Amino acid sequence: QGNVVRQTYIRSASLFPLVGSTITGRHQAMTTSTNRMATVFARKPVHTLSCRFCTESLCTRAMKALLLADEKTVLFSTDACPEPAILVNSVYHTNTCACGIQDMACRCCGNVIGYHVVQPCASCLQACNNGHLYMFHGRHVVGHERTRDHQPNQVLQWGEIPPASIDLNRSHDDAVVCCR
Repeated sequence: QGNVVRQTYIRSASLFPLVGSTITGRHQAMTTSTNRMATVFARKPVHTLSCRFCTESLCTRAMKALLLADEKTVLFSTDACPEPAILVNSVYHTNTCACGIQDMACRCCGNVIGYHVVQPCASCLQACNNGHLYMFHGRHVVGHERTRDHQPNQVLQWGEIPPASIDLNRSHDDAVVCCR
């Protein structure tokens, strides 16, 4: 089953990415965008992600961002639960905010690749964030800009991406399951 890497990360403020997109459903309170912010988010490129450890495809709709707590930390975030990832370990809290966090691992190799904000805290909900609750550590994934379906030389932007329910159903049509 290979070696599983378990990393400990120090999070010193908000756990949400610095920039973002509009979200719907129960997490609408997280969206603090104005028209200007929505325009910035709409121009951000969409990324595809794979596991750095086993190359398993993890996500087809990620946004590259910086951690609010440490703008040197590169993250990728997504607005939909990545199926090739599983939640591992117990929910925990950092010493800087009250968010409930749970580690996320690659389903194929078992390495921790990021975390899920299970329960956002009030201060993080009020901070500027993109509302994405699934975060991938930049050091643990490989990201590539996603191109438009019928224009492979042009990068897809968040303002053009279909809703997750439509986009993810389409991307699973040719998915290959990895089991080791």
